[in-house]
This record gives sequence, structure tokens and C-alpha cells, in this order.
Amino acid sequence: MIFIYPEDGETDGPRKLSNHEFFTRLGRRLISLINELTADGYVFRVDMRLRPYGDSGPLVASFAALEEYLVSQGREWERYAWIKARVISPAHSPQIAELERLTQPFVFRKYLDFGAIDSMRKLHAQIRQEVQRRDRLNNIKLGPGGIREIEFTAQVFQLIRGGRDAQLRIRPTQETLQLLAKNNQLSAQIVAELDAAYVFLRNLEHRLQYLDDQQTQELPERFEDQQIIAQAMGYANYAALLEQLDRHRAVVSQQFGQIFGEQEEAQNDTQFWHEGVSDEELGTHLISLGYRAVTDSTQRLQQLRNGSRYRQLPDLSRQRPGQTNPAIRRV
Repeated sequence: MIFIYPEDGETDGPRKLSNHEFFTRLGRRLISLINELTADGYVFRVDMRLRPYGDSGPLVASFAALEEYLVSQGREWERYAWIKARVISPAHSPQIAELERLTQPFVFRKYLDFGAIDSMRKLHAQIRQEVQRRDRLNNIKLGPGGIREIEFTAQVFQLIRGGRDAQLRIRPTQETLQLLAKNNQLSAQIVAELDAAYVFLRNLEHRLQYLDDQQTQELPERFEDQQIIAQAMGYANYAALLEQLDRHRAVVSQQFGQIFGEQEEAQNDTQFWHEGVSDEELGTHLISLGYRAVTDSTQRLQQLRNGSRYRQLPDLSRQRPGQTNPAIRRV
């Protein structure tokens, strides 16, 4: 959760408080009501770490403070998180539209620059490095081929195209995948496979959490628990469940890797961007990447490569187009 209030000021009660103090107290009370364990259990587990500045930041923030944070401090992974953000407020509150206008430019940028692509590639590399950790291999959300990789696959299209395509500014992962298939941005077969994997993994996640009423995505180690999970998922035994799980995770992992391509592929892809590259060399390279309008694409790239505006850019900026790998271009 992230607690946001419209503006700074003071309350109008008999004992005046700053709005920040008032909403801080209100936020703490709300957390206590729904997060604390009672004899009847609890309502929801509350995680406040996504708020501006995380655990080190204030519990609540004004619209102005949030905007300043997103502009000056907002990081790439937070754009992914904010795609899923949903306002919990009275349906007709005028502040809903105001808050969405404030956050939309941060999440869905009108113009995509190469710096944003580079940041996404680094985030991709970090995720891939993390999932290789031994303690993540049995995690069906954070591990290889897990839920997070499916969400990341859908969200990267939203971040790249959502600034201009309002249809992509939606929250549900499955609806986003279907829209990508409809727009031919992912094949119908890939979307069907990712959708099936997402449903399977989410169902499995729910059953894992039912087992001991724990917030977990880890596969069980005890034989008795494994059998319970297999039966709850409709499989004769745990081995049959794992076989199906492995198939889904393999599909997800493969597609996730193809979104950006491996770093080695990105580095090799710079061959088409060197000084004096011929139309024939460039055309051959584009064909190998699966481009159809090769002649037109070749002319456009050559115009960009030889244009005065490009030549006036700093060296680092001129290197970035060559580092933009083929998967990103297709996106």
C-alpha cells in the first residue's frame, strides 16, 4: 500500500493537526485494523515498502511530495509496480483523476529514449541474476519461469508503448497479453502458452498459501505437504505436478529471455551500426533479424546514421542505437 493525501494544510477540528500528522495517524490505524492478528485471524498482510523512499520514508505523502519523488527519485522497477497501482477511494472522488494524471507520465512516457531501454535491459539482467540464486529455484513467483517473469513480459510492452497507446494502460496481466496478441505484438500461440502458465502458477500459488496460511510461493519440502498440493491441483502425485510445472516454466523462461535477448546478442548486434556500413550489409543483417520491409528500414537507418543531428550527439548517445538489441526493436 501507498498512502497519499491531496495537499498539505491543517485539520479543521477543535484540536488542529497538520494534514501530514493526521493522515500518518490514520494510516497507522488502518494498518493495525487489517494487518494485526486477532482471535479471528487478520484481513490482509500489509506491505508499505513500495512507498516513496521505502522503509526510510514517511508513512504518508502529499500529491506534491509524490510527484517530486517520481520526477527526481523514481526508479525503473517502480514503473513496473505502478502499472498495477489501483486507487482505493470513494468512486466519485475528484482526487482519483488528479492522482492518475500525476503518476501517468512517470509510468507511461510519451517518448521512449534509449536510456529507458538501457535501464530496462539492466533490470532484466538483475532479475535473471536473482532467479539463479539457489534459494529462488523452488519459488514459483520469483524463480526462473515464474509468475514475475510473465508479468514482466506483459509490462515491458506497456512501458514501451503505453505512452502512445492508451489501450495498454490496463492492470490485469491476462488482459494485457490478450491485447498484445490482438495487436500482433506477440503471437497468439505464445500468448496462449503464457496465459495457461499464468493460470497454472497462480492456482498453485494459492494452494501453497492455503497449506499453512502463509505468504509463500515456495514449493513444499515435506512429502505429506507435496502430496496435499498435488491432490489439490488435480494430479495423481507430486511428480506429475512437477512435470507440468516444469513445462510451463520452460515456456515462460524462454519467452522472457527473448524479450530483450541475452547481453551477448545485444553486444554482437552492434555490427550493423559501424561507420561506412553498406546498404547490402545492413539489409542482410535486418533479414537475419526477421524484418520484412528491409529496403525501407535500411534507408531509414542509413538516414539516421548519416544525419547531421546524429553526428552531433555525444559519443555515448551515438553508441546507444547500436546497443538496442533486436528483440527491443521488434517490441
